[in-house]
Amino acid sequence: MGIVYRASSAAVQIDTGLTLTLSAPAGTLASDILIAVIEFEGGTGETWTPPAGWTLIGRKDNSTTIGVVAYWAHGNVASFAFAVSPTITAVGWVNGYFGVNQVTPIDATAVGNTGSGTVATCASITTVTNGAVCPCIAGFNSASTFSGATFTQRQNGIVTGSSDPDSMDSGDFTQTVHGATATKTTTASSTAAWAALTAALRPQAEVPHVLQAIYRGVELQ
Repeated sequence: MGIVYRASSAAVQIDTGLTLTLSAPAGTLASDILIAVIEFEGGTGETWTPPAGWTLIGRKDNSTTIGVVAYWAHGNVASFAFAVSPTITAVGWVNGYFGVNQVTPIDATAVGNTGSGTVATCASITTVTNGAVCPCIAGFNSASTFSGATFTQRQNGIVTGSSDPDSMDSGDFTQTVHGATATKTTTASSTAAWAALTAALRPQAEVPHVLQAIYRGVELQ
């Protein structure tokens, strides 16, 4: 079956806050893998502390201007409250997937990229397993909307009400055969400094047909 996108939670923002509390996407099951994605002010000057059950996938900072960070957890994780210090503005949400390997959900080390302009580039990542699904996130130091993405867009959001607003786009693409992927891009409506991150999810190993038959109690011919 391969990896299938489940859903995304609503975008949540903090405006000069210390805790960003996200939520599980609708319909999440314990066997799902959840990807929390966050864009934040301050870049290298900020420290994120995830709640229990969340593991860092990767982080990329554009100097001390902005950064993006991603974490993964199983669908039955208890808390979605991510702490940050010092006080900043940030926006984030959770993208959920099923059919991901439960033991080794991350297929390859995440790759980051930074720049300035309207087009953010999610760098190439080299996957290990056929059928890996590669999440992409791109954060901008501007209140932007997004268009023209070369990955499948899943969720985006904006920090509003701030003197220094931010925004982020997220999505994914499938790498059918393992190896180096193409770069992926998204276009923001405003020019700004940006940071992007590319990750890779490993599909659940297929159970051989013989074992499937045994599990179902079917007599082999």
